[in-house]
Amino acid sequence: MLKASLPVIFFVNSCLLSNAYAEIDQSSAKALADDYAIVISTATGIVGELQQDINSSTIKPEQIAIPTIFKNFKKKYKAKTGKNYNASAPNILGTMRGHVLMSLEGIINEYKNEILDGGQDAFVPAYFRALMVEQVNSNMDGIMQSHVTNREADLINTDSAVEIVTENSPIANEFIKLVNSGTTKVIGKVINNHYMSYNPFTLKTSCVACHTRNGINHQKPGGFGGALIIDIPLQ
Repeated sequence: MLKASLPVIFFVNSCLLSNAYAEIDQSSAKALADDYAIVISTATGIVGELQQDINSSTIKPEQIAIPTIFKNFKKKYKAKTGKNYNASAPNILGTMRGHVLMSLEGIINEYKNEILDGGQDAFVPAYFRALMVEQVNSNMDGIMQSHVTNREADLINTDSAVEIVTENSPIANEFIKLVNSGTTKVIGKVINNHYMSYNPFTLKTSCVACHTRNGINHQKPGGFGGALIIDIPLQ
């Protein structure tokens, strides 16, 4: 089984921002955080819809053909936002969206054999999500640093515990407090000249079943599953 993790944290290091994106105000930071949360959720959902076929080893090559994946992804994005997925917008949103498409294509192609071979938990949505945010952050050249995180007791991979992945964040204490409390409310606010967006996840039955097979026995469907947290320094 590919090792799975839960939710996500993003750090934007002001020292690494390119000149093009050096000045991000609260409004543009909120727009970036909100859109990124939707994009990651949508992309993860595409893999989630394939889980039954992956687990039963009945998935067909045409189901993971890149044109099909992109078509489904953009259709679901529009259903959630009412807008077309514009990856060519001349701003940081367009840049992020373009890198998401590149990462989506790259991951599906890299793991094509594992997906088509299939089997129980051969390629789970949480693992895909962790790969996605890692690649997008790398492609954004330090503008965003992403991690999949949760409370240590709720993780298969404890290296992704919130205390570890937020070690270099200037507002780590806020991240740690929210994740460890299991807060289920979406939060967006400015702290010490940083825009912070907290987007909690809810555990699905399939997630709990996978975690149980990996030794985590205390979780219940509908419970707290970590959170996508985004930290954007403001100028």
